Amino acid sequence: MNHRHWLSLMLFGLLVFLPSICHAQWYQGPSGGYGGKPFDHWSESKGATDISGVHILVQNSVIRCIRVYYRDSSGNFTVQTWSGGECRFEDEGFHQIESWSHIALDRDEYIIGIAGRYGARVDSIRFFTNRRNLPEDGGFYGDRGGTADYGYTAPSGQKIAAFIGRASDNLDAIGVLYVPHTPRRPQPSRLIAILPPTILLILLTGFVASLWRRLNKLDKAQPPASTEDLSKRIYQNFEFFIKIFLALVGAFGYVEFKYADSPQAQLGHNALLMLGAIGLITMTSIVISVASLQGWKLRRWATVNWSLLWTWQELYMMIAMYLLATGLWIASCVL
Repeated sequence: MNHRHWLSLMLFGLLVFLPSICHAQWYQGPSGGYGGKPFDHWSESKGATDISGVHILVQNSVIRCIRVYYRDSSGNFTVQTWSGGECRFEDEGFHQIESWSHIALDRDEYIIGIAGRYGARVDSIRFFTNRRNLPEDGGFYGDRGGTADYGYTAPSGQKIAAFIGRASDNLDAIGVLYVPHTPRRPQPSRLIAILPPTILLILLTGFVASLWRRLNKLDKAQPPASTEDLSKRIYQNFEFFIKIFLALVGAFGYVEFKYADSPQAQLGHNALLMLGAIGLITMTSIVISVASLQGWKLRRWATVNWSLLWTWQELYMMIAMYLLATGLWIASCVL
């Protein structure tokens, strides 16, 4: 009885994980006639998934075949697969370049669906990517014959990576292979990540040094409040920055979690950049405020011992704010 119990648990566990295992890559279709030889671009391309372009040969409104290009990891065109191997440029009547329709996909573009009509063969086909519909005039490749409609749409988080079907002199039937899709993250720019914080550091350092030197040399200007009140306002500014920074970090985590591996990855990246920019702007304004208040504190000191500058808490507050905001900005550029 005990063995049966454990066996039941193991079988149940397999049933739970079976959908996710099968969901990794799976076929749907084909739709069309029963003639021609079978083809499978997944096998022909040896598992390539990054389609860079599709060429369709249409002669006299008849779809003869399709040719698919793939990219390798460096972005170069590599594998070319054919529908059934019957359709070649060098074949008689197939060399006319005007008979081919060329679909070039951008680096961040991928096919999510196809649709059309079929009868004894595939009469028409239309492609849907994550960015547009092809052909872009709203029509189809081929003609509007056929006796039935077909359509295949990739589930959320997946894309079409290959075509299957049958072909001879015509494209007799077509289906698709789905694979999981992880959007390509935008390539981070080191210049964008490093330049703004560096410029801010130089400007803020120069501003603080100039401000404190000028306030220390004034003769008649009086501080707007007591040293205790000025210190209290400095701590309030620092506390205000920490609250804003924690809110930005929370928003940062939410955006990264929601959009990192979704089709809206570019939108998420732009949102992260915006949060990082808000952090830099907030830090700059509060550092200027803290530096100004600390400068007025200097006016109340009988003498300023600059050799003890390293002991000022206000200085470390400004450094901490700069490092936190800079870290958030760099993370927004890299992620």
